[in-house]
Amino acid sequence: MSVMFVVDHVARVAGEQTDTILRWLCDEVSSILRVPVPRSDDDFFDLGGDSMSALALFGAVEERFGCAMALTTIYDAPRIAALATRIANASTMPSASSCIVPIKAAQPGSGVVVLIHGVGGHVFDLLSLGSLIETHHSVIALRAYGLERAETPLDRVESMADAYASLILAKFPNQIVHLIGYSFGGMVALELTRRLLAADTPVGSVVLLDSYPHPQRWPRRQALDVRLRRIRHQIGVLRSSDWPARLAYCRTRLGLGASGPESTSSRRQWLAAPDGATPDIRAVFDAASVAIDHYQPTAFNHPVTFMRPEIASVFLPTHPRAVWQRLIPRLDVQMVPGDHVTMLDDHAADLAVLLSRTIGRANQHPA
Repeated sequence: MSVMFVVDHVARVAGEQTDTILRWLCDEVSSILRVPVPRSDDDFFDLGGDSMSALALFGAVEERFGCAMALTTIYDAPRIAALATRIANASTMPSASSCIVPIKAAQPGSGVVVLIHGVGGHVFDLLSLGSLIETHHSVIALRAYGLERAETPLDRVESMADAYASLILAKFPNQIVHLIGYSFGGMVALELTRRLLAADTPVGSVVLLDSYPHPQRWPRRQALDVRLRRIRHQIGVLRSSDWPARLAYCRTRLGLGASGPESTSSRRQWLAAPDGATPDIRAVFDAASVAIDHYQPTAFNHPVTFMRPEIASVFLPTHPRAVWQRLIPRLDVQMVPGDHVTMLDDHAADLAVLLSRTIGRANQHPA
């Protein structure tokens, strides 16, 4: 048997495998996104895909083909055919899971910038931002435990900080660490800072991206302001709605709807898993809800930069200093374009500029 025959045979089998995966992938994308069966050159995100649907797709890939794909794959290969090729080339054995998602590599020992997941646990919304940060450090993101098979979600902020500190100390020993926590991840960043400093690891910048503790921990005036803004927002929505929509809203507020009365609480709307989320994703959301319920922030002496979006969410305070100043005396508040969500995508470049400057200043003037 000639070498060329063997090579041709292997190539033909690989091609047939890719074609099979491509057909399955087109059907799966169509089912998840509820769109017509896409073409092989269609882009997943142009079809309406987002971070949640990408997680659902990767879960289906792992279940069908037994390979755990890196979270960054969907950004490296967003077209259906390219993604099918990546799946075909992946090992048929599940890879060892890690909560560390690499974004940018740097020289060994040069330090690391760590972006910490929000309430959903995934880091899709942080990957683009991380790639835009200008720094000589490596850049990684931390996803939550529970998003991959056989993982148990952590339901305490302190437990998350313990687990992530172990990962960082093992992967980046004796290196400066910059921490950026998005929303819920801001609480994890604070506790992670304590653990790294206790391990004699230098911590540079600590950044909270529109991050607040549970509403019960807010000053009374801030909590009242949020409640009034929510009421004004709901009145505006009702005025622009037709009568069937108004009636449905009132039924829900009275606990007569299918979702029950809890569906309208501020915390439930803030932390609720999106429609169509897989059981694993819902479990991560539920664990985060428990974690933020139990988390009691305490005095924090390290400098902190708070990035506040220009458009405040109706569920969050408008004055971060009023919420955090008592606990974080060395607090610097900076305004960024967008709102709680668009600051990470539509305005990621603007946010990355501010983060790059903050990291640079922390390197020049260590705390």
